[in-house]
This record gives sequence, structure tokens and C-alpha cells, in this order.
Amino acid sequence: MKPSPTVYYGYMPPKPKRAPRRDAILKFVRARAAWLMSTAVHVVLLLSLALIVVSGDAGNGIHLFSSDDAGDDGELQLVPVDLTQSRENAAEDLAVAEPPADSQLPLLQNLVTTSISNAFESSAPMESNVPSIAEQTVRDAENADTRKSAVGIPMHKGMTSGRSGAGRAMLLKKYGGNEQTEAAVRKGIEWLMKQQSTDGSWSFSGPYTGGARFGENQAAATSMALLAILGAGHTHKSGDYRKQVENALKWLVNQQEKNGDLGLGTPRHHAQYTHAQATLALCEAYAMTDDSWLRPYCEKGVQFALRSQGLEGGWRYEPHGDSDTSVTGWFLVALISARSTEIEVPEVNLRRVSGWLNRVDRDDGATYAYTESMKSTPSMTAEGLLCRMYLGWDRSRPALEIGANRLLKSAPFNGYEPDYYYWYYATQVMHHIGGKIWDKWNNPMREQLPRLQISQEPELGSWPPEGARFNRTAGRLYCTCMALYCLEVYYRHMPIYDLSLAER
Repeated sequence: MKPSPTVYYGYMPPKPKRAPRRDAILKFVRARAAWLMSTAVHVVLLLSLALIVVSGDAGNGIHLFSSDDAGDDGELQLVPVDLTQSRENAAEDLAVAEPPADSQLPLLQNLVTTSISNAFESSAPMESNVPSIAEQTVRDAENADTRKSAVGIPMHKGMTSGRSGAGRAMLLKKYGGNEQTEAAVRKGIEWLMKQQSTDGSWSFSGPYTGGARFGENQAAATSMALLAILGAGHTHKSGDYRKQVENALKWLVNQQEKNGDLGLGTPRHHAQYTHAQATLALCEAYAMTDDSWLRPYCEKGVQFALRSQGLEGGWRYEPHGDSDTSVTGWFLVALISARSTEIEVPEVNLRRVSGWLNRVDRDDGATYAYTESMKSTPSMTAEGLLCRMYLGWDRSRPALEIGANRLLKSAPFNGYEPDYYYWYYATQVMHHIGGKIWDKWNNPMREQLPRLQISQEPELGSWPPEGARFNRTAGRLYCTCMALYCLEVYYRHMPIYDLSLAER
């Protein structure tokens, strides 16, 4: 019995007539079946040879992964948006499309099918359609570093090893922290702990005053709070808030989808940010404790990040979509953190990030823009420079010092005009460069940032969401976390260029 035709709300569409062109094509195929089969076999052989070359590179860390809310000035601005199905569809696609780790046959079949289909739809010779998006992605990744990036990306082992004990005290003294900065960190952490929900999560909208002006996103709020608490040396294994951290980690991993996505169900413009921040928080907790139950969640988060990398080399709002420097920076730091724990992060993916940075850099790598068509800004410059450092740029590269000095001149630390997003990245850049550049940034920061902290109840220990445009949009918890990251900088991450301190 033939199946009933599909009916759309009581309307049965007419059976489509076969197009004359389709008849001609079928006739062409039948008449030349042997020739087409021979051509397909040759295409398979050519692609097999190409994949053998790629597989050879895989042994050296190269693997095959296929993968506006900016203001006029290029600064980040989150806006209220409705939840859409796009993230869910993308998540399903990623879950289905992931190639088996032990075989590249499905990918090969897909490439052959695509090539043959393209040949029928184009009057050009078949050979002109053989290069696929996947092949071009690998080609771009292999060439991404040739202009500006170092050959070989350092591992940055022990990134979080200075957050407690004698090592923390030594780093604090060496890099200019003091009792005032540490007191501000303690009060900020205490404020965060008061805002934690009984289920272990945090909220951007309350129960405090000055909540965010966009839709709720507990996963991102929890990730940011965890990063601040972990940065101060507290884990579920040690420190003053073990149970609270454990509850937060358990809540966070329970948000993870089977395909590793940690941002599903959040507003569209938040989803990729959320996944990167949550992956970073889990990887830092794992790095600090070596607690094995965390590793599978970290690995799944990393794999989702790798699969969702855009063809331009970075990330933005949708998996496999376009790129911007802001989202890309969060993803890169998450991947670097994972890599420091020896979770596999293929170097080809990191090189592709260098390819994106090459698209948005200005002044020979000294400044950076949000997207390719925009001008450079202080916040994107700071974020771009930090990415370059983690991707292997040497301390002696002139662009690093030129870029840092331009930031000091055009956007010095100014407590009268708070801009926490910019401060977060600029503080790290200046710290890693060190020397006089760091002193020029740190001296005003360690005095002015604690003074901005609220000194009376009910929001004692927090930082107010006032100043730069994005502060009010993101709210009090966001501003407090960003301020804490800055004041923890002395020991939060081991220095990149001081080889006497950083194990790499």
C-alpha cells in the first residue's frame, strides 16, 4: 500500500511535475553510467590521497574539523532578544555531523557526494568542484600563521598554579599587589557568595540591585562567578567555600547537553559567550584540583567548541557562523586552559584563530578591530594582543609593546570612567608584558579599582554597574566579576613570559 501523501492543514499540494532539465540529466546519466562511475572512482582516489596527507599531519596535532550586537564603535553590547530555535538546530547538527574519531570515511563520502552533485549543477568541469569547504578549512589553517604567528604554540602548563599558598604570596609581592587589593578581593568574593541560589547557581538580574537589562542567563552568571571564586584560590577541594563551589560546578555540568553544548537555552547573542565561559570555568576547576570527575565535561565542552569554530577561524553567535574578536577571545582562553591540562586541543584550530586575528589586526598587529570592516578599539586591541600572546608571539615582537603603549596613551586606567570589559583584557596584557608598562597600568589600578567598590550594605563588596555603556546593560554581578579578575591578576594566571616562574 502506498503511503498517504502529506497534507498541510487540510491542503494536499499537487504532485510536482518532473522538470524537463531533470529528464535530460537522467538520460545523460543513464547513457554515460560507466564514465560517471569511473570519474567518481578517480575522485575518491584523489580525495583519499588528500586525506592521507591530512592524517599524516594529525600525528603532529593537526585534525580535520569542519566546522549585530556591536555598537558603532565596535564595543560589545548585549541586547534583549527572544529565544530562538537556531541554537537548538545548530546543536542537533553538531551532534549528528561529528565524524567518528576512528574513521574519516563519512567525511570522504560527503566530499565525494558533494563533488558529484556540484558537477551536475554546474557547466564547469568536475575537477573545478573537487576542493570542498573542509579541505579549504585545513588549507587556511595550515597557512594562517605564515604572516604573523609563531611556529609552535606553547602549552602554558600550570596556568593556575599560583592561586594559593606561598606561590600566591610571592606573585602578589613581585607584581605589585598589596593588602588593599587583597581586601577588595575578599569582600568581592563574600558579596558573590551571598548572591548564590540554593541550587548552586547565580543570576544576572538579582536578588541584588542593579541587575542586568537583558534576558536572564544563569549559566553565564554562574560561570563568571565561578571564575572569580576560583581565581581567588577557592575550589571544591580547598579554600573557604568548598561546598558552595561544589554545588555551583554540579549545577553547571547539569546544564550541558549530550553534544557538549553549555549555552543551549540562553538568548541567541549570549549562547556562544556562555559556552566559552562555562568551558573555561570547568577547565580551571579541573586544572586546580585534578579531580577526574570533571574531565569528561571539560572534554565535551572543548569538542563542542572545536566543532563550532567558524570558517573564518573564530567564533561569534552561532556554531559554524561568522567571527568577531570578542567571542573569539573567550573561546581561545578556554581552549588554552583546557590544553594546559593536557586535554586535546589540535594546534590546527589554534592556528586558525591566528588566521582570524590576521583579518582584524591593524598597524601590523599593534591594534585590533571587532570585525573585519570596523576600526580598531581599545577593548578589541587588548583582547587581540592577549590572544597573540597565548598563541605564541614572543615578548620581543614590536607590535606587543607598540600596542600596549598606545593603550596606555589613548585609554589609560581611569577609575572615573569604568569600563570593566576593557580593563579585564588590558590588565592581563600589561601584566604579561611587565616592566614599566605594567607599572604604569598597575599603579592607578590598584588604588582606584578598590575605591570603586561599594563600602556599605546592602551591596557591600560589589562594584556598581555605572560607567561605560555596557556596564549598565550587563549589571552588578558582571561588573563585580570583571573587577575581581583584574585584582586577582597578580596570581590568577602564571606570567606568560617569565620563564623562571611559569612552567610551559
